[in-house]
Amino acid sequence: MLCQVYNCRDYPDLVPDGRIGDVTLVALDAFLKVRGKSGAVTVLLRALEALQGERYLRLAERRPANEAFLYGWLANRIGTR
Repeated sequence: MLCQVYNCRDYPDLVPDGRIGDVTLVALDAFLKVRGKSGAVTVLLRALEALQGERYLRLAERRPANEAFLYGWLANRIGTR
């Protein structure tokens, strides 16, 4: 694996393949150890919510009928944890 992000300080670079396997779990454990569980979990949840919000925006851009749902998706599904 290449280490382009912080020279692998937090975790080894991963190749996204849509699966959670051994390499993903090792990287997660390393990230939690380096960053501290509480802070790392918060950051991971924020990253996931950002991706989720971006997905909703793309859905609304691709299909104008979805624009009617965009406000509710963002208001009720992002930042509610």
